[in-house]
Amino acid sequence: MPSGFLRAAANGRLLSAALLLAAAMAPAGARASCYGRDLFAYYRLFVPAQLDRIEAEAQRLPFAHGRLFRLSRAGVAPSYLFGTLHFADRRLTIPKEAENALRSSAVLALEFAIDGGGRPPDHIGLDSPVLQATAASRPDVLLRADAFARLEQIVVAHGLPADAARLLKPEVLALTLDLPRCAASLPGRGDYLDAMLAREALRRGEPIVGLESFEEQIDALGGMTAREDRDLLLSLIVAAPFGVDGVETSIRRYLRGDLGELLAWSKGPILWPGLVVSNPPTAFLDRLLDRRSARLYQRALPLVAKGGAFIAVGAAHIPGARGLAQRFLEGGYQVTAVDPDK
Repeated sequence: MPSGFLRAAANGRLLSAALLLAAAMAPAGARASCYGRDLFAYYRLFVPAQLDRIEAEAQRLPFAHGRLFRLSRAGVAPSYLFGTLHFADRRLTIPKEAENALRSSAVLALEFAIDGGGRPPDHIGLDSPVLQATAASRPDVLLRADAFARLEQIVVAHGLPADAARLLKPEVLALTLDLPRCAASLPGRGDYLDAMLAREALRRGEPIVGLESFEEQIDALGGMTAREDRDLLLSLIVAAPFGVDGVETSIRRYLRGDLGELLAWSKGPILWPGLVVSNPPTAFLDRLLDRRSARLYQRALPLVAKGGAFIAVGAAHIPGARGLAQRFLEGGYQVTAVDPDK
């Protein structure tokens, strides 16, 4: 999966879980700049068939272009659906159109409630039961000794205690380690779009609601087989050195509004320079995106039915046949892109 969005994630590749786990567990001062490569440029030069596959798949997806969408229905004030990336980069700012939409809204809904500093209401620590692996799903049980030693190195490089490699669920490790430390939003060291939106809503006295709890996000990813858990960890080990490339590739697609390409790439297999393939199990991506998108839609629907809601979720939850934009269209709403180029 591309880094930081958890194969989108909800960039993404996931949303918030990756971001908040990194922010909660990484030491202060760990923020640095990411200097990655845009993998689409690599594909174009060296493996054009890979780029052709991604672009063809993106063209088939509903709502493949745009970051901000107006949700309209007769008799109620319009609501808005906005895609975010869940990591910090100076290029990621709230577009003017989104600022205007938020200003006209009555409530801000995020994947889960955070404050203006990007923190959840409750502290998340390594000892939280929701994060702990069972005896059968512990990474040191699932992996061979050499692979587990590499996983420990990656965990320590992310600023976490080595014991995290043994104690945390595979899906929690995937969310946490998928985001490079240089892209984490830590106190005083950068910001990310969800926190910017929350800060603006708080400044205006606008209520902020969460569409999921943190525990629900983690629970949604559970239930995979031991083989799938092991494959997830192995894909994480392969992809870890290329996390900064995942960040850069995601940002380039996002700023262009090419969310369909972001989603198609994320659901890849991801081909890295050197012909390294990272391919997390389909079961994990289905849980990360489709299962959670269904719940996000059901939770957002009552807010949109009242009118005046601003719904901000990870960009990968918006495009596609099972994405939120298509779900709202099928639910009887007119869905219109309102990005600057529209």
